[in-house]
Amino acid sequence: MSRLFTHHDRLILYKAGGPVAHSANDEDEEIEAPRNFMIYIPHIHKLFGLFALINIACYITPLHDTVMDVVGVERMRVLSVVHVLLALTSFEFRIGRSRSNQLYTIYREMQLHTVVFTFRSWACMICAQYFECESVLARAPFVLCWHILADLATKYFGTPTGGTTIRRTTDGGKTTGYKDEPWYTRFAVWFFSFSQLVGTFMMLTDSTDSARMAMCVMGPVQISAFLATLVRKGYFHSRTSFVCYLSVLTPIFFIHQWRPMDVAFLIAITVFRFNFRVSKYVMWIGVILAFTYLSGELGAVSYTHLTLPTKRIV
Repeated sequence: MSRLFTHHDRLILYKAGGPVAHSANDEDEEIEAPRNFMIYIPHIHKLFGLFALINIACYITPLHDTVMDVVGVERMRVLSVVHVLLALTSFEFRIGRSRSNQLYTIYREMQLHTVVFTFRSWACMICAQYFECESVLARAPFVLCWHILADLATKYFGTPTGGTTIRRTTDGGKTTGYKDEPWYTRFAVWFFSFSQLVGTFMMLTDSTDSARMAMCVMGPVQISAFLATLVRKGYFHSRTSFVCYLSVLTPIFFIHQWRPMDVAFLIAITVFRFNFRVSKYVMWIGVILAFTYLSGELGAVSYTHLTLPTKRIV
């Protein structure tokens, strides 16, 4: 367990007294003198992490409705702040200047993406719980503005070729992706990218329980950073962390109520993005406008706002 605690990982809450004095004889007997009195607790980011893990469990497990009834939406909204605080504590630690294609660990771009996408989910939760916003069109800025910040992080802190842990490029772009890796590695990386599309799609279009959807998307974002920490400290191999990350992505596919229209749109989005490299902003704006229109005409999703007036057929 000692590897989990570095010099960053303890916080001195109280310190009093002077140094302990020793006698000059061979036995080094202690002389009565004021002692240092210190109280240590594990660094505050680990407490935030514990509360964040509890909060995630309350949202993604079947206990969600029971917890909301017992604890209350107001208290759960306050508890959600720990996710923001946990993301911000990452700035305390030193981040390596270079990244490795063989070691899954935290670098500056990943750190900033974790912070940005944590704020994205939290903003979506506040939009749903505090403002009680069920409109796709009104919720869109709460989601998409954070993608602009993530792109800026990639522009200024990413590789010159635009590679990330998932969208990796090496050798200045001469070789691309994970094509030299086994098929299961390539599938896992593709699934990670696909899950990012699914998460954004859920946050934009699901108005029945958008706060829960946002938490389901936030969970893997923050857990991936923790897995990278375990890799850096030697507890996990990079491949082991990939398997763990794959498991924490699973709940997002079961909590959302998938309708045929949702599946059709998601297939189209996947093809446009992965095969034709359509701009994600063009793609998501199209989804927003389409679901705003269809919400009133076809009833593809049960929204209560922005419904179009029905026409009576004579």
